[in-house]
Amino acid sequence: QTKLARQVHHSFLKRFVRANGWLRDVVDQNDDAIRPNQIYALTLSFPILRGMKAKRMLRKFEHELVDLYGVRTLSLHDSRFIPKYEGDIVSRDHAYHMGTSWGFLMGTFLVAVLKTCSKPKAEKKVIHHLERIRATYDEGCIDGYAEVFDGKDGLISKGCYNQAWSVAEILRVYAMLGRGASR
Repeated sequence: QTKLARQVHHSFLKRFVRANGWLRDVVDQNDDAIRPNQIYALTLSFPILRGMKAKRMLRKFEHELVDLYGVRTLSLHDSRFIPKYEGDIVSRDHAYHMGTSWGFLMGTFLVAVLKTCSKPKAEKKVIHHLERIRATYDEGCIDGYAEVFDGKDGLISKGCYNQAWSVAEILRVYAMLGRGASR
């Protein structure tokens, strides 16, 4: 099993790691879109990236994809980026994966911070984000956390105003910090 695990790890790195440290979203050498799925490589119990590679990827991820209350589905520097989640159903559905900021992905990002950075620095950064997110808890309903926000400076919750996976991911972060999610 150990040999197979090493083989899988090597194969993953060969197929998905780009020269600049980002991870590809799909096995397509022509698709260099910067998307959020790469964050999962830092949250696994068996890390795919370690040490400085992981920290470098996390910094770039934060710079390109993290917004006020969520994580964008596409880098804001991509020419296809759609900054607003608005319009008819077709427009909104298209925006979902072209820049809209998702609440549940913020939790995943914060877990990656806790697993990748040194404890005091990680906890300080995570608490900062959690305190900012707390401002949205009563927008749609009491103690809720929305599904999505605009991809650029998304201040107002959109989509489902209280999404279970968004709430669950934030609760997971509080649990990792060893704190209750009390207000």
